[in-house]
Amino acid sequence: MLKFLLIFIIPLITACSSGGYNSQINPNIDYKIPTSYRVYQNNYFQVNLPSNWIVTSMEGPDKPTHITMTNVYDETIVTISVVNYFRSMDETCRLSTSNLVDNQNNITKGPVIEKGTCKIKAYENGKEHGMLLRVYPDQSFYSIHYEGDPVKVFTDIIHNTKGKDDKMQSLLKSI
Repeated sequence: MLKFLLIFIIPLITACSSGGYNSQINPNIDYKIPTSYRVYQNNYFQVNLPSNWIVTSMEGPDKPTHITMTNVYDETIVTISVVNYFRSMDETCRLSTSNLVDNQNNITKGPVIEKGTCKIKAYENGKEHGMLLRVYPDQSFYSIHYEGDPVKVFTDIIHNTKGKDDKMQSLLKSI
């Protein structure tokens, strides 16, 4: 009996503990729940990604840099990015509002600048959309864009993101 249990249990334990996460996303594979908690970082931010999120796109570690993450259960999407930019904060906030959703009547908040951060919210096609952004005098543009459940965005992603420079940290603190 002991021999039978060992033959059955050892392969089961090995199978459960051998998983890993491949950061190369293959669009032809139907991704399920990732097997472990991951940390993604570049020169501007670090995201401690919960296991129910996958990375669907990333670039970096220098500017331009971004990471796009998707919740595997409800397809909530979050993109954090840092790019070089040339427009003012007011102009960027206004243009971002017009680009956030197709129907401008669906804007539910903003554009408004609070604590140095442009905040925009909309509701379209059954999903909440939001954008938080800052433009700095050195022509850098820091933004967080999401589509889907804002509670998951803030508890799963924003709460687990740290700025590796003062600008990203300021954006995160202003939320």
